[in-house]
Amino acid sequence: MYERTIARASVLLTALVFTAFGLFAMGAAAQPASDTGETQSFYLDTAKDVLAVSHEGKVAIRATPEGITQVNGPGLALISQVRDQAGAVIGVASELEDFSASGGPASGGIWDTYWTINVFGRGSLFLHEKEQVLPEHIEIFSDILGSDADWTGNDTKATNVGPAPGGFGKIIGGTGEFEGATGVFEEIITMRRFTTTGLLDATIEIRVRLEPSR
Repeated sequence: MYERTIARASVLLTALVFTAFGLFAMGAAAQPASDTGETQSFYLDTAKDVLAVSHEGKVAIRATPEGITQVNGPGLALISQVRDQAGAVIGVASELEDFSASGGPASGGIWDTYWTINVFGRGSLFLHEKEQVLPEHIEIFSDILGSDADWTGNDTKATNVGPAPGGFGKIIGGTGEFEGATGVFEEIITMRRFTTTGLLDATIEIRVRLEPSR
C-alpha cells in the first residue's frame, strides 16, 4: 500500500508539472494590476498542509513523503492544501520552481516559480513570479545543515522579486470565477522552525491583488 501511495504522489506531481507549465505558456500576455482591486490571501502551513515535495536533492528542505521520486533536473515541485484566513481548507495548490538559470536557492540567484491555486467550487488561479531566497534565509539554512541544533524564531519575508513592477509576481489567468484574471501577487513566508534534518515549519501566504474587470 505504501508503494502505491508513493506512485500516486509521483504521478500527480508529474501531471501538475506539465499542466502548470502549459497554462503559463498560454497566458503569458497578462497585464500588470492597477492600484485598485480586490485582495485575497491563500495560506499553507508547511507542517500540516504539504502533501508532497520533490527536488533533485540540492535543496535544503526535505523531500516528502519518504521515497518519493526525485525531480530529474534543477527544480522543485510541491503540492499542498491551501487555507483561508480563518484556517479552513479551501483548495489545493501546486508550486513549480525552475532553477536552471539561477544555480538554485543556495546560490542567491533568481529563478522562475509557477503556482496553480485550485479553490474548491470557485476555479483556479495561475501565477508566475521571479523568486529569490534572501541572504538571511540562506544563512539560516547553511548554519543549520552544518550543526546539531535546530533553528527556531519568527521571521517574515517576501520572496518575490518580479517580473511585475515593484517586484510583484504576475497573475497569468484563471478559470471559473477567476477566468481572465490579471493583477499581481506576493509570496510571503513566515519561518518558525528549521531542523537539521531539513524539516521546515512555516506559513506561506500567497497574497493576490486582482485587477478590476474592464
